[in-house]
Formats: sequence, structure tokens, C-alpha cells
Amino acid sequence: MSRTASWLQRFPLHPFLLAIYPILALLAANRSEVAFSSSIRPLLFSFLAAGLLLVIFYGIFGDWKRAALLAAILLFLFYSYGHIYIALKAVNLNGFYLFRHRTLVPIWLGLAAFLVWWISRTSINTRSVTSALNIVGLFLLILPVAQLTSFQLQNRTSRTEQNPSALPLDVGQNPPDIYYIILDGYGRSDVLKDEYGYDNSAFLDALQGMGFTIAECSQSNYAQTQLSLASSLYFDYIDSLSDRFVPGSADRTGLDKLIHHSVVRASLEQAGYQTVAFATGFLATELTDADYFLGPQRSLGQLNEFE
Repeated sequence: MSRTASWLQRFPLHPFLLAIYPILALLAANRSEVAFSSSIRPLLFSFLAAGLLLVIFYGIFGDWKRAALLAAILLFLFYSYGHIYIALKAVNLNGFYLFRHRTLVPIWLGLAAFLVWWISRTSINTRSVTSALNIVGLFLLILPVAQLTSFQLQNRTSRTEQNPSALPLDVGQNPPDIYYIILDGYGRSDVLKDEYGYDNSAFLDALQGMGFTIAECSQSNYAQTQLSLASSLYFDYIDSLSDRFVPGSADRTGLDKLIHHSVVRASLEQAGYQTVAFATGFLATELTDADYFLGPQRSLGQLNEFE
């Protein structure tokens, strides 16, 4: 028997691998919108939960490999519940929805209890099962780890301009404050009226009365926040800013750099402006390195958006 095979059969690491996989998979799926630091506490909590289950079942059965199998089953049921619920929640019989939390939770708990009872009384080749589950756990981690690693490398090697050339601005002795507020998804007045029958002229009149200018029939360069902001803040189309952004590409790597370190910001700061930004709930648009960044102060026990 090779050393690798012996190692895979001897050490039941799969509960820990199964515990961190869902966290990393979710992080990888949202890698352009979530800071890695947001996942540290869930990773730690899930890892410790796996360890606690392992110790509890070892205390009951006195067998690390059987304890690991039981811990892995409970972790799998826990992390798969939400996916199963979403898949079944629309199933109905004459308008009666069969799978809601009130019905699915008891089924899931009953399944967990049955599997624990069955495995505790069944003769199982725990060495082979441990080896197989260790391999499955390692293979599961390959994709999210590769996605996260690739994203970080692309961000570092992205050819998007990180230090844009500031435009010379003559702002005079008393330059005005500048507010750049994006009402993301807020429709133009004629679109709101034609499509939804909503007349917002009173709102626009009030803005004009305060000195604002309303750009009639205005359009954004792009229909998505990251694309539109990067383009407007750089005074250019994004395919001119980097060879990464070509028509039809879904690649968003580097757009956050264009937003955070734009021509507009560099020009105004060179002219003596201080930058004040606020939390948006969307990582790519948050200028956390601004002179003043305004956002909610979370307490230690408060959950972040990822959690």
C-alpha cells in the first residue's frame, strides 16, 4: 500500500474539508463582490463545529473514523438543506405547498436521526470510507480554491490603469463641493411615465428649484453598475481602458480598480479636494480608502452581509 493511500485511510479529515467547502464555494461565486475577510468567521465557526461533532461522536462510539463519518453526514445535511428547500418549495398539490420549513425541517431531522442510528449499528469498512471521503473532500476544494486564486492573480496582474493621469483643473479660490450620487436603477422620468404610469415631475421640479440641472433623455453607457461607473469615472469606454474588456465578455476583474482609482478622483484630489465616500453594501463601489469613509460600525457579534 502506498504512503498516500495509507495516509488517506488513516486520518479522517473529510469532516473539516466538507465544513469549509460551502463557505469557500459561496465566496468564490461572489469573489468580485465580497472581501475575503468577510468569510473568516464563518470558516472558523464551521471548522470548529466539525471538530465539536467529531469529538462528541468519538465520545459516544470510541472510533474516530466512524465519528468522522457521522459528523460528515450531519454537515452535509446542514449545508444542503437550503438548496433542497429552494428546489422543492414550489411543489404543491392542489395549491397546498408540500415542502415548507414546517414540513421539511422534521423530515430532515428524522433523516439525520435515522442515518446516525443506522451507521452506529452497521458494520462498515471505515478505512475505505474514510479514504473515499477524504478524496471527495479534496476534489471539492479544487474548484473554489482555483477560482479564488485565479481572481487574486488576475487582480494583481490586471493591465487596467491603477494610477490614472490626473487632469489639470482650475477650481479657483472657493471651489464648490461636488456630490456624485448614483440612484442605481432609478428610471428616467419619461420611462417611468410611459412604462409604469408614474409622474415624478414634482420631484424633478423640486430638484431644479434647489439649483440642480436635470439632463433630459440621459442615458448611461452601460446597463450594469460596475461597467457604467468605471466608464463614467474614467471618461471613456471600458474596452479602451483594458484589453480584458471586450464585447461579449463577462469578465469583471479590474473594474473595481477603475472605480476606486479613477481619473475623476485623481483629478479632484490633485486640485485639493478631499474625498468623502459612504458604504453602499457593494464592495466594488465602496471607496474605503477615501479621506473620510462613512459606514455602519458593526459590533463584534453582528453578522456581516456574507454571513
